[in-house]
Amino acid sequence: MINADVQSVSTFPFQGYPASQLSARRLAVLDEFDAAMDTGAAPRHAIETFLKSFTSMGPWDSFKDWFAHGGTKQDVLVAVARCHVASFEEGQCFFAGGDDRDSVNVDSLTVLRELNPDVRSAILASPTLGVNQQIHFFLPGTSLCVPLGTACLGDGDGALTRAEAVGVLTQGVEDAGPLLAQFIASERSSRFLTVWRDLLERARHENGWKEAMTPENVERVGFVCEHISSQAESSALGALWYRHAAEAFCEADSHENAARAFVNAASVFSGAHDEKSAKTASRNAGYAFTRQFDEMDGGQTDRGIRVLRDAFNAFDYAGAYDSALWTGMTLHRHLCDGGQAEAAAEVARRIAAVMRRNGLPGQAVGWEAMGAEPSNAGQVARNE
Repeated sequence: MINADVQSVSTFPFQGYPASQLSARRLAVLDEFDAAMDTGAAPRHAIETFLKSFTSMGPWDSFKDWFAHGGTKQDVLVAVARCHVASFEEGQCFFAGGDDRDSVNVDSLTVLRELNPDVRSAILASPTLGVNQQIHFFLPGTSLCVPLGTACLGDGDGALTRAEAVGVLTQGVEDAGPLLAQFIASERSSRFLTVWRDLLERARHENGWKEAMTPENVERVGFVCEHISSQAESSALGALWYRHAAEAFCEADSHENAARAFVNAASVFSGAHDEKSAKTASRNAGYAFTRQFDEMDGGQTDRGIRVLRDAFNAFDYAGAYDSALWTGMTLHRHLCDGGQAEAAAEVARRIAAVMRRNGLPGQAVGWEAMGAEPSNAGQVARNE
């Protein structure tokens, strides 16, 4: 597919490339390769033929390139060809080996570094999502595609700046919307999550996401972080990205989503036997639940009761006893007002247990009594 979003008379806008134009022969080779990949006929043969034919140079052309430009033309042709191949699923399999995969990452950095600056800016503002959630940029006037690689998010010359990373995440082609939205709407894959992790890390401001993004896009960041967490190869990495998700949701005032992410982080930390981090995440979940409850209309609805109960459970697990008691008493009062005596009695017993653990045995006695006698729960609620 030819990128129509970037208007240019050049078909190969690289610094130092002669006339910034691809030859008719190379354009024909590209068309033949794309047609072969569309039909799916002998993809490996098509890839090998394309890589050889697209990058081939005559003796005199090679001589001029090496002595006049230090081999830039050859380097760019090879990098562009390999990047284009890697934008296809068959090409991803072709480069699946360790050395090839790493070199394709470097190829993408070579392409971005050698592009004319105005074209670089333009294609970074028009990202699309390819197969397996690979991030694609199309060179102007051709079907040539450059996938974003991890080397583009490192410290090398030509790597994306923070502002560019934010732009990639929050922009996209007109019909598809921002790249973040494209990711959320697409079929999930784990193949290129390392690139997504690095891109999000590069875009993140030291004060959080909302320094450079709208609340809507910050919330989208949270959903992407959740998916990264669910596919993480280790508990530590999974918990970290659930925490990133929760932080993004908090910044977007998406408290229900934040609470879910903090609960998931606490669960992963607990499974990894990191109880300190698990309790911290659980306490934060409690705060998110209470913020969610504060924004609800009325606490006696089934949903309001459930949110309060979740907050109580989160604070109790975290050992945040003052918050647990306040939330538990609020939950108890709403249960009593709603005529749910048995449920109120169960909460009263739990409140008493929290009090005893917190060194308040005298206050616990009354709650224990009410927990044993559900019919008197309303009296407890009035005396809280």
